[in-house]
Amino acid sequence: MKRSLVCLLSVLAVFSLFAGCAQGGAVKDLSEYSLSEYMEPVWKGDHVYNETAMVLKEPDGSVKPIGLLYGIKEVVSVRDYRLETLYEEGKDYSVSDGKLVIEEDGAIYADIALDYSSYYTEEIGNNMPCVNGGGLLETEANYGSAGLGEYQVVVTYLHEEESVLTEPECHAEKFPSTIAKLKAGEKTNIVLLGDSISAGWSASGYQYVNIPPYCPVYLDLVTEYLAEEYDNTRIDAANFSVGGMMSSWGAEKEQIDKVIKEDPDLFIIAFGMNDGISGGVSPDVFKANTASIIDQVRAACPDAEIILVSTMMPNAEVQGVFINQFNFIEPLRELAAEYDKTALADVGSLSVQLLQHKKFRDLSCNNVNHPNDFMQRIYAQTIVKTLTENY
Repeated sequence: MKRSLVCLLSVLAVFSLFAGCAQGGAVKDLSEYSLSEYMEPVWKGDHVYNETAMVLKEPDGSVKPIGLLYGIKEVVSVRDYRLETLYEEGKDYSVSDGKLVIEEDGAIYADIALDYSSYYTEEIGNNMPCVNGGGLLETEANYGSAGLGEYQVVVTYLHEEESVLTEPECHAEKFPSTIAKLKAGEKTNIVLLGDSISAGWSASGYQYVNIPPYCPVYLDLVTEYLAEEYDNTRIDAANFSVGGMMSSWGAEKEQIDKVIKEDPDLFIIAFGMNDGISGGVSPDVFKANTASIIDQVRAACPDAEIILVSTMMPNAEVQGVFINQFNFIEPLRELAAEYDKTALADVGSLSVQLLQHKKFRDLSCNNVNHPNDFMQRIYAQTIVKTLTENY
């Protein structure tokens, strides 16, 4: 009996060890891009992978404790934007009251933190949008540069808080044909039409950025996830998005013809950033332009199922940029209700919630209107949630 008890206790000890490893090992340091972890919804679970945060010095040279989306319970890793440098807790950073504290004698402070006067400048140059009578740093991730990402850290951490984000709505019932084809392993055509955000700026894996960790643009994140989730290698994705374009451009015949030629099973429409920046596009006109895109494509491809993507909010500190973007969400919601097989992937509302907990400079690599890798993931996760069940 005693021997049996010892054996039982030994088995339980081993089980506990493996259970502990499974729980503790479930969240790991990522030194490179990983589809499965990057596509874990940030509104679920007890951890976040590779959340970005910019490190900005105050005028006196100090760095305020940095709040993340959730209060930090335990840091798994802190790295630079490229994920090439792993920083050391207790030396480069610490945690206090759930926030990340940058140690002033550590490598993050020395190598990452940006001087206040370099971010908020007294002069206004060609690359410095106006803010409070002065200039605000504008820098783009391109051609080997991380842009604003040069001053961002990437944090993987555990938290105990309930989600601070409203989970996007699932509308899988709107996409029966697309889901059926994905499940059957049949060829599935996905087409995206939008502006620079949808083209891929500023994803590290975008062809004109091309830096580690090479995070794909949000359309590729979506298609890679769907290919793996449904074991379907026959997804054909076409991206006709172009930087600087507006919904009126999307409704032009040249763009419509390109979309129709692909015979989309799933057609994703993602305008709004530039319509809002212009200030000359009212919500009614934006709705009419978007409806025109839908009508023209549906006339030739009546079975096309459609996702309307509301744009993220731009940097409110930049004068003349944040004008109408938020006001475009409701017209898109109305269109989703008016058209069959059409749903809204509401990135816009989610970005508003994100900005209640994070600075815009934490989410961008040009500091004006382009998402960094973390925000590209928000786009992809929102679209997948809109499209599929059990996500």
